[in-house]
Formats: sequence, C-alpha cells, structure tokens
Amino acid sequence: IIDAPWTGHFESLASEGERVREGQVIGYVYQAEPDSKIVEEIKRVHRLIHLSGEDDGLMLAGTGAAEKSIATLVRDLSDIRQERNLSTVLDKKEEINILMKRRQNNGNNRQETVQTETAKLEDELSKLEAQAGVSIKIVAPSGGVFSSRIDGMEGRLSYDAASTVMPADIEEMDKTEFADTNDVIAGQPLCKVINNYVWKYA
Repeated sequence: IIDAPWTGHFESLASEGERVREGQVIGYVYQAEPDSKIVEEIKRVHRLIHLSGEDDGLMLAGTGAAEKSIATLVRDLSDIRQERNLSTVLDKKEEINILMKRRQNNGNNRQETVQTETAKLEDELSKLEAQAGVSIKIVAPSGGVFSSRIDGMEGRLSYDAASTVMPADIEEMDKTEFADTNDVIAGQPLCKVINNYVWKYA
C-alpha cells in the first residue's frame, strides 16, 4: 500500500490490473487538478519511453538475419576444418569478420537512434510535467499488479490475516461502500501494488 505524500489530486499512469516493475513511475500526485489534455500527453510520452526501452533491449539481444548468416558461416567453417579443406578457411573467416563488423555498426547506429529518441521524449516529458503543475512522482516500491482501488480492506485481507478471516467477516466487508475518487489526503492510502503470486484459501 502506497500512502499519499501530500493532499492533492492523483493521476495514475498504470492501468488497473497492469503488471508493473520495481522503480516504475506509476503516477503523480498534483497539488491541484491538472488539465486533462496535459495528463493524457504525459501518459502517452511515458508509454513511448517505456516502449523505446524495450526496443533497445531487443536490439541489444542481437536477433536477426545477420546472426543467422554468421551462425551458418561458423558451421561451414567447422565442417571445412573437419574435412581438412584448408584452402577456403581464410575466405570463410573473412566473410565472418565482415558480417560481424557490419552487425556491430548497425547495432551502434540503432543504439544511438534509440538513445536520441529517448532523450527527446524525456525532454518533452519534462516540459509537460512543468505545464501540469507542482507534483510528486509515485514509484512502485516492488513489482506486482497495480490497483488504484483503495477500499480499506487491504489490511483485513492481507496474507498474514487470511487464517483468521471468517465468512461473517466477508459478509460485513461486502456492506462497505467503495468511494472512487482521485482526490487524496496526505498520509492516507493512495494505491497499491499487489503480489499476486502468493495465495491462500480455506
């Protein structure tokens, strides 16, 4: 459970039920309610930054046609050595060197492009944050499933309390009305990140 750092207006970046990672920015608490159009732009830029980071990771993983060609040449080279046909070894080695150099150059260029695009997006995000007004970023303290629904039952239905909850307790909880609002009070529960890998039932 994440408590509100001050009284204000909460806007979440993560969707209800979305899996988030530790350290991910999951929302902002603004001193005053910001323009909804600016909030939507902030959400859009955050998504693009997240996607560019994933794209960078895929690029560094090195999948693609170049890797297949290099792998084929290495297998050929191995076969040639086993057959003791040394006349073509140097040619194959040169082909591998050329492909490796080309792959490295493509990787460097791609990485530079991703870094440049990310820098532009982060600059755009800073400007939008300034336009939205004074705020505090809310960061996920751990990985899990995000939920902005705070109903006061979080402590009563915790994993540690599971063995003491009785049917009558559940019936009583069902009578509680849930108030869905973005207005938050300092020190009060704001949102939660749920570890949904640990379950208990009776």
